[in-house]
Amino acid sequence: MKSNNNILTDAPPHSNNLWEMNWIVAALNGADSKMPFSKAHHQKLVAFVESWNKSGRNPLREPFSKLIAEDAPFSLEELARAFTWDLVSRPGDSGAMWEKRPSELAYSNPSLFYAALLFANPLRMKLSDGPCQRPACQRWFIKTRENQKTCSRRCLGVVRSVAAMKEQRKREHEERLELAQQLISKWEGASAKEKKKHGSWKEFVESKSKKNVSKKFITRAVNNKELRSPKGGGK
Repeated sequence: MKSNNNILTDAPPHSNNLWEMNWIVAALNGADSKMPFSKAHHQKLVAFVESWNKSGRNPLREPFSKLIAEDAPFSLEELARAFTWDLVSRPGDSGAMWEKRPSELAYSNPSLFYAALLFANPLRMKLSDGPCQRPACQRWFIKTRENQKTCSRRCLGVVRSVAAMKEQRKREHEERLELAQQLISKWEGASAKEKKKHGSWKEFVESKSKKNVSKKFITRAVNNKELRSPKGGGK
């Protein structure tokens, strides 16, 4: 019988599953400090989780099913070898209990250890579907609600702000295109004197739009086939 000296039992009472999930998240974020964890092992762990996600978190679907198949790097047999089970004494008690411990293999292959820890954890579905969507964050996290895409309200606010800004720019772009096309139609019906005054249809559109539509914008829009040039061409 071994004494209770195990890095997996540092968790507060009755919270082992959540504690282990936090440890897994720390490892995915490259912040683990309890076990040797190289960049290569970190990449393997991330690849394991991404494969799991691509399979809808269903171990019977590809590509994840291939990853845990017999003789595969994360086969069920290999995952099982990440732990050993010991009979340990209960502190202040005359009894004992069975306890899992990281095996020697776990210390030499921590990506396998973390994969096994995740795969056997009842809270595994609470792991985020990917890193936080805020570009400056990109950290894995534990979800507190379904379909959560950011790790915090702060990051959610930033993501929403960026999305709102993109939507506003898209609307403004479409409005400028609409204005430019209307002015192109006016150019087509303009008198020869009016056309001579402005020199070219792009000059005309820029002037009549009060420079809200620049010649550079027009050229780019025409090249991107977002804007139709005047009938018959012209300068």
